[in-house]
This record gives sequence, C-alpha cells and structure tokens, in this order.
Amino acid sequence: MKFNFLLPLLLFIAICANAAPSSRRYRFKPLHITSPARGSTLIAGSAVTMAWTTPILPTPNYKVNLLKGTRLSYSHVATLYTDFHFPYVSATVYLPQGIAPGSDYMLSIGTGIGRTTFYGPLRIAGSDPTQTP
Repeated sequence: MKFNFLLPLLLFIAICANAAPSSRRYRFKPLHITSPARGSTLIAGSAVTMAWTTPILPTPNYKVNLLKGTRLSYSHVATLYTDFHFPYVSATVYLPQGIAPGSDYMLSIGTGIGRTTFYGPLRIAGSDPTQTP
C-alpha cells in the first residue's frame, strides 16, 4: 500500500494558514481613485476633493500625501490630510502655497509601506492657473 504525502501536506498548510494572526492574513486592496483625474492641473493654495471607491479596509488612520517624482523615485512634499477613518469615500485636501510648479506630482493615500495607493501624474500650477511648469 502506497502512502500519499500530498494530502497531509495540504492539511498542514491549511492549518498553518488559519493559525496565522489576522494582521498577517490581511491583504491591502488598493483604492481606485476617481477624482481628481490623472493629468489634472491642481492650483497651489487651493482645495482639492479626492474621491475613491472603498474596498473593505479594516485599518484606520489613513494619510494623504503630496509627492514629487515617480512611484519608484519620489520625495515627500507635504502631508495633506491625516487620521481619517473609513468608510469615507472622499476627502477635501488643501495644497500648500509655494509649491514649485511641475507636472511630476502624485498623491498617495494609505497607512504606510505596502498599504498605500499612489495616484498620478498630476500637474501643479502656481497661484495663477495660467502659470506653466
């Protein structure tokens, strides 16, 4: 009689997966941001309404950050909104005055590394909307 090792192995894996703490089993589901549109021009010093679809996210304390660069290489410009809790599906954020005009900005929304959605590119114009980067 041959012993099948596959069944005990699968049973062991299933038990271990269910025994893991809930924080290890949690998988971040990226937000689908619907506003502002990619490529939009935002005005320094103005209010911007961000909107997104909401998957089930049990983690509170989200932040919205303005970043300059690409997703692979960026610098933090400003934290625009902190400590909001779901199930909000929008937030009004305020861009600071004095941001250098440019077309390589993006927004991030999330709680940290591995749990953040990056959104862009966005263009920032100075206080005068006709100012070009």
